[in-house]
Amino acid sequence: MIIIKCGIYHLRNDDIQGDVISRYRSYNVRPLAFIFDAYVFSWFWDNMYALLVTIIILHVLNLYLIYKICEKMGIYLSAFCLCIFALCPILVESIYWISASTRIVFSLFLCLSSIYLLLESFDEKKDSKKLMLFYSAVFLNLMCVGFYEQVIALNLFLFIFVMICLKKYKYIWIPITSTVWIGIWYVYFMMHGEMQARGALNISGMLETTVNCVKMIFTNYINAYSNFIYSLGFGKETVLSSFVTVFVAISFVAFMIYIYKKKANLGEKSNTTRKIIFAMIWIVVPFLPFIVLDTKFIAVRNLYFCTFGIAVIAEMILDLVLSLIKNDNTKNIIKTSILAFISFFFIISNIDGVNNYRKVNLIDEKVTKQIIENVPAEAFIDGKSISINYDANDLFKYKNLSIFVESTIESDWATVGKIQVMRKSTSAPTIYINSNQDKADYVLYFDGQMNLVKN
Repeated sequence: MIIIKCGIYHLRNDDIQGDVISRYRSYNVRPLAFIFDAYVFSWFWDNMYALLVTIIILHVLNLYLIYKICEKMGIYLSAFCLCIFALCPILVESIYWISASTRIVFSLFLCLSSIYLLLESFDEKKDSKKLMLFYSAVFLNLMCVGFYEQVIALNLFLFIFVMICLKKYKYIWIPITSTVWIGIWYVYFMMHGEMQARGALNISGMLETTVNCVKMIFTNYINAYSNFIYSLGFGKETVLSSFVTVFVAISFVAFMIYIYKKKANLGEKSNTTRKIIFAMIWIVVPFLPFIVLDTKFIAVRNLYFCTFGIAVIAEMILDLVLSLIKNDNTKNIIKTSILAFISFFFIISNIDGVNNYRKVNLIDEKVTKQIIENVPAEAFIDGKSISINYDANDLFKYKNLSIFVESTIESDWATVGKIQVMRKSTSAPTIYINSNQDKADYVLYFDGQMNLVKN
């Protein structure tokens, strides 16, 4: 099962317009994200694996588009930074957490596609095709800002930077227009008092927010490093005991040999200044919305964009050190060996990361099944309520996982969604987690192994 957080469970309701869009006013923040949730991504309800594979493909396509865009700017990316970004375990959440990846990975794909199509139109000789590419680029750019605040900022800065590098200044109006329309959208709902908390502004506390953002970013990376080390044990165990080990090992070695033979790690000389600015845009710009928005939390998935910029900077530093070596073949051997080591380390950690999601899902299914089996059917309707009680520390110990993977049982709205999914019904009671025992119609208690002990 891929359904970990059932945060958009209400999209299963029969009347999306009345029960969801009108009731929750979901259109006032990230308007296109919710439209796609309701009318596009909902097609994958019965096969979430297909959506996961789609997101992974889009992640790979993002890498390709970045590479091609950079190539046209005179910035040459090697296999090193591209592989690091492709395999970095910190991206597991932003790709595997479906309700987030449909915003993060998908909106970045739209952004990069719009830039790429515009660049292609510059080289196209045939007028009809040139216009088709141009209007497609404009359309996709207008779309990409409707999914995620980080992409709004990244699209504006990245698009303008590319146009400046290519001296195509007259096309800067495209990302500005996209930013203006989504900006007007947000301001309108702010003025009418209908803005959700995630879209509220906090201009007066920008300095404090900036400091907190930096702290949260560093904390996430430090925790991620600890998690990678922790992951090596199970990941290594899984690889060594799996029947696909030989296939994975052969594929990995063959890939590294290919990179070595092609000298794909060395690349061509790039415009250093442009490359640094390009990387810094990815590192800094996606966090600008957090400085002006009244947000108190930066999740691991929010590091998706800056991880690429960090990979580029890390490679530049490595290349600077390796510049002391004059022989290209020696450089190629050293750099390919470093990439092989890091990639193997990342793959092992990724295996454990994905397994963590599987473990959490098993816990969620176990608890939800007990709730459904031990509470009368008449309890699962609107107006009824269930209080679910357990020791949070026991749940964490039972999961024995990193802090990055949450259980649906840790939040009321996600538990409602899980109940709806497993009962295959849109009706559900109000859920209380470790609270309101006196007010709830039904009260359940779970022990440290998440077994029902009292109801």
